Amino acid sequence: TLLEESLGSSSRSNIGANPYRDVPSDNQRFIENDSGQQAILMREQDDQLEGISVTLVNMKETASTMHQEIDDQVILLEEMESHVDHTSDRLKKAMKKVVYILKKEEGT
Repeated sequence: TLLEESLGSSSRSNIGANPYRDVPSDNQRFIENDSGQQAILMREQDDQLEGISVTLVNMKETASTMHQEIDDQVILLEEMESHVDHTSDRLKKAMKKVVYILKKEEGT
């Protein structure tokens, strides 16, 4: 045939061969390279997620400590409020006595 003549005798044995014989190996290399890059990216993401996880655990512990400290401060403030109220009541009584004594002194 005309095609066989134009390709020459060395090509006759390749006529039935796959004309894209290099494509599968190129595709395979691309897939392997892409898979390798994806694996590296996934490892990097896993490392970053692990770092985030450690940070979140630390933040949770810090928040828990802060919560406990705030609860302790609330208890102290309530106790102080109670003492201030008690002292204020005693001071009002003492002031009433002072006013009473001053009025009594003015009258004499």
